[in-house]
Amino acid sequence: MSGVWSIPFVQLCAAAVLLVTFLGYMYLTYHYGKWTGLGVPHAAPSPPFGSLRDVVMGRVPLVDAIHSLYRRFDGQRYFGIYEGRQPLLVVCDPQLVHTIMVKDFRSFVDRNAGKVSFVHDKLFDHLVNLRGEQWKAIRAKLSPTFSAAKLKSMLGDINVCTARLIDNLNGQITKNSGIVDVSEASAQFTTDTIGSCAFGLDCNALSNPDSEFRRTGRAIFTPSLRSNLLNITRLVGFGRLLDVFRIRGMSGNIYDFFDNLLDTTMEQHKSGENTRNDFIALLVKLKDEEKQKEHGQKLFTDDILAANSFVFFVAGFETTASTISYCLYELAMNPEIQVKLRENIKKTLDANDGKLAYDTLKDMKYLDMVINETFRLHPPVPVLNRVCTQKYTITDSNITLNVGDKLIIPTYSLHHDSKYYSDPEIFDPERFTEENISSRPHGTFLPFGDGPRICIGLRFAMMEAKTGLAEILSKFEVSPCKETQTPIKIKPRSILLTPNESIRLSFKSIDQVQFIPAQVHALTVCEPLAMICFSCWLEIVPIAAIASALLTYVYCTRYYGHWTALGVPHTKPAPLLGHFAGPTMGRESGTITVDTLYRRFVGHRYFGVYQLRHPMLVVRDPVLVHAVLATEFGSFHDRVMSRTSFEHDGLFNSLVNLRGDKWKAVRAKLSPTFTVAKLKAMFASLHVCTGQLTDKLLLLTSGGQGIVNVTDVSSKFTIDTIGRCAFGINCNTLFDSNTEFQRAGQAVFTPTLKSSVLNFMRLIDLGWLVDLFRLRSMPDLVYEFYLNLFQDTLELRKNEKEDRNDFVSILVKLRNDEKINNSRVELFTDDVLASNAFIFFAAGFETTASAMSYCLYELALNQDIQVELRKQIQHTLNENGGILTYDVLKDMKYLDMVLNETLRMHPPGPGLLRVCTKKFKIPDSDITLDTGMKVLIPTYSLHHDPAYYPNPELFDPLRFTEDNKALRPNGTFLPFGDGPRICIGLRFALMEAKTGLAEIISKFEIFPCKYTKIPIKLNPRSILLTPNEPISLLFKQIA
Repeated sequence: MSGVWSIPFVQLCAAAVLLVTFLGYMYLTYHYGKWTGLGVPHAAPSPPFGSLRDVVMGRVPLVDAIHSLYRRFDGQRYFGIYEGRQPLLVVCDPQLVHTIMVKDFRSFVDRNAGKVSFVHDKLFDHLVNLRGEQWKAIRAKLSPTFSAAKLKSMLGDINVCTARLIDNLNGQITKNSGIVDVSEASAQFTTDTIGSCAFGLDCNALSNPDSEFRRTGRAIFTPSLRSNLLNITRLVGFGRLLDVFRIRGMSGNIYDFFDNLLDTTMEQHKSGENTRNDFIALLVKLKDEEKQKEHGQKLFTDDILAANSFVFFVAGFETTASTISYCLYELAMNPEIQVKLRENIKKTLDANDGKLAYDTLKDMKYLDMVINETFRLHPPVPVLNRVCTQKYTITDSNITLNVGDKLIIPTYSLHHDSKYYSDPEIFDPERFTEENISSRPHGTFLPFGDGPRICIGLRFAMMEAKTGLAEILSKFEVSPCKETQTPIKIKPRSILLTPNESIRLSFKSIDQVQFIPAQVHALTVCEPLAMICFSCWLEIVPIAAIASALLTYVYCTRYYGHWTALGVPHTKPAPLLGHFAGPTMGRESGTITVDTLYRRFVGHRYFGVYQLRHPMLVVRDPVLVHAVLATEFGSFHDRVMSRTSFEHDGLFNSLVNLRGDKWKAVRAKLSPTFTVAKLKAMFASLHVCTGQLTDKLLLLTSGGQGIVNVTDVSSKFTIDTIGRCAFGINCNTLFDSNTEFQRAGQAVFTPTLKSSVLNFMRLIDLGWLVDLFRLRSMPDLVYEFYLNLFQDTLELRKNEKEDRNDFVSILVKLRNDEKINNSRVELFTDDVLASNAFIFFAAGFETTASAMSYCLYELALNQDIQVELRKQIQHTLNENGGILTYDVLKDMKYLDMVLNETLRMHPPGPGLLRVCTKKFKIPDSDITLDTGMKVLIPTYSLHHDPAYYPNPELFDPLRFTEDNKALRPNGTFLPFGDGPRICIGLRFALMEAKTGLAEIISKFEIFPCKYTKIPIKLNPRSILLTPNEPISLLFKQIA
């Protein structure tokens, strides 16, 4: 190890760390001279936080930080700040504010949405984020939504929700001495209102705080590790990476909810089931009008509809709920104003026969004043932003803003400026008499913005807030209680004026009846900035970086002397990446890496590699391979699993992952699933799918060029087969590419940034963090689909008397047997059942589809073998009346040989992993493997070794005659593994593949086409033998 610790190496590491640190510092501070160069007064930035250090560190809210700077630069028309590395101009002068937002709007059309584009994030294509001409066109189309006539038609739905609000409050009157969490009660009310007026749905949030609408509302505004990291990425100027990697801003559940909600609601409108005049009805109408026009830009795509439904929901419920909460708080603090408002409300109602109509609301002038004063003290959006869209010179200055420069309008600070509002912290609705309003300049009251981009839904929001407040105040007196926080403190990590604690007040019925609070959690608001955990002291950074680099190096290379000490042949590993630099960097497939090393150590029984930092023994000798997999199985009974536990991951308790005695017990119970009798029972379902496969191929080849994507077709066929044989479900994937089965199947095998990061963490021994934070490997879509599918299938089976011959039925029977026998150890828990149903699907469709695709490819390239195979298939079928049965399949010996040769050349699992479970001394050597040592069986390399298969790259089914098989030693043909852990479903997989291939070969001739890649190149990022491009072949129907 002396070379590792040599002085030149340490100096090289130090120099590299210093260079990276220096370049990082330059990048983060690149724009920090902008305001000095323009002569704009500004706050000195602190790398890498800019002017908002305390905000990023979670010490103060954004609004307080901006307001503090606003007061510091009192008398200035504007000043500069830095948000991270980005310069922003804060505009203080109301006249300039009005100019930017109204008069010179064309130079500041767009908001600073924080993303480069929204192509990959379909809930962001809404009015808040859209830019330029697209925003203008959609705004014009949506504006009629909020006309007086439309609002009047919505008031009936709002009144229904206000009645439920009152019922909700009265219904809880005795539970908590009248103390109400008004933050949550207001959010429930506005959720129900938006659901009714926008989607024509009863959200039921007031009676069920955990309704799906309410949960989604909370999730949108609840910060997560993911959202924090994304915000940091944008803050330091790497927002474009989010687009490159198509990373969305919110969790997948939110997207799924709004997708399903919009689809359901639109379908109801189209079918006439929903005849309400709601927001979705208008969107449907706009889209239908576009369809009727043959020409012109299609504005209202599905993504635009979903995004604008989303923003209507989000903006409509959160901002209005906040307004109602703060208004009730201020009225509780100012009882004389509350009394005056109540009298005004009652007087207006009495004058209108007690009915709360649209015109009645308009007559409540003092309520308008009270709400406006609430907006002034607690604006829904305390900071507005704009982006300069064309070069602009600020009037009466030498400052020219370039395209892309960002501006902030400090709404909260303007609303609290004593120059425009004397005693600004006092709640005084009289500020909003007509006379007082006209005495103030434009640009000093901006609760909904101003100009063409003023909030499109402001009149709806006012109507919603006024209706709720009028109902509450006409029936209840509101006062502070011991749980009322005075003054209200703002949550430090919020961009909105979200209270640090929910607002709680005491309510008393006008008739002296008390009521209770809605017992729910307070809504939190998503923080836009997150903690950045590194020191800004440049003196410490280089030292810390060098120390970190050295410690990382030592940690990652700690075991690199293992094979040298044992005398095991090996090549020198690359620091940090071991022997898998190529696969880790995405340059080549792991199969090719191992095969290259396998060929290098010809003549050796085994050799050593390092998988990143971990030593792993690669076994070349078939005798030793057979010992590890079969004869000495007791010392190698577990697969190499990179997880510490599976308790939090509901789909990992399958046979593939289970260990020790639990694996043995579950394996023993599941083995009878794949008896000949069970397979024969499943064959009928399989045969239905082969008929559909033929229909699909006939459709693809009739009237066209006959070019078939066999990778795709094989995958769909095996999905349909597994769906029927495992779950008793007709997936119909062959004729509908967008089925849930297809999407979930693709998601299982599609690598993501998240899965790559988690796998890397496990490889460097940080898997315990994965468990600690309960992180799951696959997308939420996969878990939700399979767990729901399994639970729904189980529920359906409970009510069925007829026993189905599918995999789920067998699992259900096993669990029922456990209950009947009162087993001490419950093996078949819900997780174990769901996991094994999942693995049956995942393993069954991918490996079989791969085998079929590669087999068709080899037959296309070897026409003589294809002709011989077709002749034997047709001969066997003719001898059995043309009917393909399980027994007929068994008689197709040459098909077995062809399929086995395919599995030799293209094994489904190119490498097998085992872990040493007790100390094992390798026979005829001095090498002892300790418990925990990983062992790799290089299946692909053994299958391509000329010592066992002469001319191994030649496709020759005759290698698998009985005589030729007998010549080869055990351990040289392992497509499904070997020994007790051999794939439990291999007979099903072979039956599935043989049935599909027999059907295809008997009806079609197959040839290469211009799209056929010869030779096939492997996907370098796949652990399976996945082609880099799908396999396409030419099909011709046999006359």
